Amino acid sequence: MALSLKALRQAAGLTQSALAKQARIHQPNLSLIESGRTDPSFSLVENYLANLDLKLVAVPKSVPDINEFTYAIDDALHNHEWEEAAFRTFFELDNRLRELDGSEISVAAINPFESTHDFKFDALVEGLIEYHLNSNGAPLPKWLREKKRVLTEPWNTAGSTVSVSRIAANTPEEFFERNVYLHWKDLLSV
Repeated sequence: MALSLKALRQAAGLTQSALAKQARIHQPNLSLIESGRTDPSFSLVENYLANLDLKLVAVPKSVPDINEFTYAIDDALHNHEWEEAAFRTFFELDNRLRELDGSEISVAAINPFESTHDFKFDALVEGLIEYHLNSNGAPLPKWLREKKRVLTEPWNTAGSTVSVSRIAANTPEEFFERNVYLHWKDLLSV
């Protein structure tokens, strides 16, 4: 989710005048920047963010916004399209992540994704992110190392068409540890 400069400042617990003093920016100029009534220079934005203990990072356009996919999954699940459309979106995310290298996946996964409002699909997406990070030798972000979504009951994503024991034996660890059974070939077949 993109945040405005004002929201970032407020999240840091600073008033406009306190940040202006700290960043050595005139408060009226800071007001113009936050309201979008002026186009600040790159160095000014960089200074603004540095005083909030943040830094500006360029992200390649090829890096997908995982939240766009989780919102689409949520829409599919809650607009009577059911799981089929949600799975199509999940596999689209898998394909997009497969096109990236480890550093690009790390950028895409730097922050926790927005919930799909379905614990099963949240665990599925989380497993997918960890699967691609591990496959590329990329470090796991702090949010993913701290807590994993684990289903209380096993979920066989193939439905009743494949036995649980057979699919469990072929499920990548990142999904298996979340009690999500997804055959590794399903990640290659779309």
